[in-house]
Amino acid sequence: MSTLRWNQKTGIGAGKAILSVILGGLLIHFFIMLVDNLLVSHPIYLDLEQNFWGSVFSVSMLPMMGAYTIFLLVIYSVWIRWKKAIFIGQIEASKKREVELVFASMQRLTGILAEKISSHNVDIIKWIESRKTLGKPVSKKVKVPTFKISEALGALTEISFISPYTDKCPQNVKEIERLLNAKFEEKQDLSQKAP
Repeated sequence: MSTLRWNQKTGIGAGKAILSVILGGLLIHFFIMLVDNLLVSHPIYLDLEQNFWGSVFSVSMLPMMGAYTIFLLVIYSVWIRWKKAIFIGQIEASKKREVELVFASMQRLTGILAEKISSHNVDIIKWIESRKTLGKPVSKKVKVPTFKISEALGALTEISFISPYTDKCPQNVKEIERLLNAKFEEKQDLSQKAP
């Protein structure tokens, strides 16, 4: 259905463009003929065999040369704008693709890290909890790094799997790094405030 609408819009747009070109051409032709009529009061006969350069650059040809010059300048300016727009579009598309690739890599790496590290970290947390239930002391050298590992994995998981699908999705790799560092600092601040 959307393809049909797009084709209809494109067809209508193409029809409008063709009509605009035809009407614009008629208006330019009328304007050139009007200027030519005002510049030249009597008919001019061009003698291209005997006086080619004089005929081509005569007063009656000035409006035509002006129209060609303006036409070429318009075509050149439109070409420059399109070239710039295409270049900017390619840069934006490559940045978007780069961000998508970084997120895909982060998701795979987060999965690998979670598989390899979190299982061992959970064992350590269970050991800590069992020691607490038995009333035995737990060294901060074991307790703090374990929870920091959990917080770091949580932050990495949140950035990798949630942020690409939010309204505030990072637009480049620097924003991903900044978001990840901010999330790590946020988790660190929360853990320092906790008793």
